[in-house]
Formats: sequence, structure tokens, C-alpha cells
Amino acid sequence: MVFNKYLKGIVVFSLALSVFVANSNHIKAKKEAVTSYTYYSNNKVKTKKIVTKDGAKLYNVNLYSYNAKGKLNNQTVTKYGNNNKVNRKQVYTYKNSKLYYTHLYTYKTNGQATKLTTTKYGKNNKRLLAVVYKYNKNKKVKYRAYYYYNTHTKSKTPLKKVYATVAYNKKGKVYRIKYHTNKGKRLAVSKEAKALVGKKYRSGGTNPKTGFDCSGFTSYVYKKTTNMNIGRASYNQTKKGKYVKVSTKKLQPGDVLFWGSKSSPYHVGIYVGNGRYVHASTPSTGVQSKKLSSFTPSYAKRMIY
Repeated sequence: MVFNKYLKGIVVFSLALSVFVANSNHIKAKKEAVTSYTYYSNNKVKTKKIVTKDGAKLYNVNLYSYNAKGKLNNQTVTKYGNNNKVNRKQVYTYKNSKLYYTHLYTYKTNGQATKLTTTKYGKNNKRLLAVVYKYNKNKKVKYRAYYYYNTHTKSKTPLKKVYATVAYNKKGKVYRIKYHTNKGKRLAVSKEAKALVGKKYRSGGTNPKTGFDCSGFTSYVYKKTTNMNIGRASYNQTKKGKYVKVSTKKLQPGDVLFWGSKSSPYHVGIYVGNGRYVHASTPSTGVQSKKLSSFTPSYAKRMIY
């Protein structure tokens, strides 16, 4: 009798399991992917869209866009959560068929964006730089962090280091910038120097409202971005830092360039990378960006090392 009850229990459990499996297969069968295309006039695919859903419920949408030659330009992968609200979206941007940028957005359950990570890639799809944005309830940026990757490591995953963080108030205004590495400080100097291109030249000038002379420009940029006092006049500035060879292979963004003798230079500027520098030149040109080869400096010094 006990055995019969035991056997009956097994039969009932088996029937329940078969019903559950059947229902599960039925549910899985509902999930389907629909693909649609648009074309160029030469019949090359312009966009390809794959929508995966179960009835009215969205799971994910993959969108591919191509140029007229058939090469992939962008890929967008969007994943959805409850109530068809976007949960996560990642955009891949390609240049010459190689990965160039990715933009990763994350969202709350109500569909509000909370974070954006933008990553730049170099050769062999290695990550070079990343910027992380965090948003408040009013959809304004409340925090931003800059990272760079050590591409020289032998590890498959390059080491990521934060070089600057930026904090914002509730109105979206920057109220604090913190630099965590020397590289971050040098890049900040370079960025500020480039931002001042087009400002007026004024003899003795030290601020963007009224204009700069050459050494007033370099001292202002360093004081604003790093709080460093490198001296007001070029002959004071040449006493700071360490010497660097004037070469695009040796110079780094933020290095200070000098023209003239080491004891009494007559002109000064800031190297900003890619073979260019920014300087307060003349009353007719103002603050401008120039190629290093157009007016070769006599020597250079690294203020941050």
C-alpha cells in the first residue's frame, strides 16, 4: 500500500513536470526576432534592424548602419526591461572598419539614464581613454571621471587609471575638478590652452577678458588648471621644471616651449600634442595654435613630472 502511494506520487510529479516543460517550450516559442532592411540606390544595405520580442514585450533591438560601400559605420544594441523601458544601450562606432568609440548607457527601471561610459579605441581594438558620466534626477551631469589605459602592459586587459574627476552642483555647473595623476594634469593644461585660442593679445595681459602676452598666457593656464605658480615672466618660468628634447616623440601635452637663450628667453608657449603648440603671439593674431615645425622652439621644459 505504501509502495502504491509512492508510485502514484511519482506519476503525478511526472505529469506535472511534463506540463511545465510543455508550457516552457510554448513560452520560448513565442520569442521571435524580426529583421528589416533599408537600402542605398546601388542596392547596398543601408541599415539592418533586428527586433527581438515576445508579443508586445521587447527584449532587445540591434541596429546596424552601413556606408554606401557596405562597410559598417555604427552598431546600436538596446536591451529592454519591464514595461518596455530601456535598460541598457551600447553604441559602437567604427572608422575604416575598426572599432573607434563605444558609448554605453545604463538606465533605471523607469527609463531614466543614470550613467554613460564613452571609450576610445586605438590599434588592435585596444582601449586608450574612457570618460564616465553620472546623472542626477534632473538628467544633469553630477559627476565625470576620465580614465586612461596602459596599452604597454602584456596583460590582455590593460590597466585602467583615473586621471581626473569633475563634480557638478544641482544646476549642472562644475564646482570641483580633481587631478589624480601627472598625466591628467598635463592633459588639463593642454585642454585649457586650446580652449583659449582666439583670445586677444595684450602686452602685460594675464587673463582672457582683457588679453594675454606670451608668458601671461602660460602662467594663467598653469595656475587655473593645476594651481601651480610657474612665474609671471618667461625668465622666471625657464627656471622651473626639467629640460625635454624638442621632438614630437619626446614632448608631451602641457610641456612649456621656449624661444631664445636658456637664461633669457624672449617667447614662450604650451605644447598641446599632435605636433602643435598654442601661444599668445602678436596683437594681430592673438592666441593661436601653430605647427611645431612652423616656428621651432629653442628648448622645452616639463613642469609636471
